[in-house]
Amino acid sequence: MNTAEKNIPAALNLLVVASLIVTVLFLLWLASRLPLPASLVIGLLFAMLLLTNYQLIHEATHGLLHPSPGVNENVGMLLSWLFPVSFTLMKVTHIVHHCCNRSDHEMFDCYYPGDSRILCCQPWRAKRRLV
Repeated sequence: MNTAEKNIPAALNLLVVASLIVTVLFLLWLASRLPLPASLVIGLLFAMLLLTNYQLIHEATHGLLHPSPGVNENVGMLLSWLFPVSFTLMKVTHIVHHCCNRSDHEMFDCYYPGDSRILCCQPWRAKRRLV
């Protein structure tokens, strides 16, 4: 076991995962039985919990959710079902993100001197820089 694996709080992470899954399933069940206004409040709680879910998936994509690669992969896959996104897709795109971080390819939402102000104001810019 390397130093990073020794520092992973595996039991605590699995407790958080189990608590999250139980809470999310309970909120979904509860929202299906309440009137719309109350369901909207439940929806806000659900959305906040999914931020925690995303963070746990993020840890799993880096192999830091659990020291065992098999457990890490399976728990990451289980959490991805709630998101919903393929865990493999999440892993690949996130690692590519780290490879291209702060490159012109990934900074499509920034603009530079000389760029068209009209194109820069459009959502998800029509103009992209080539790497």
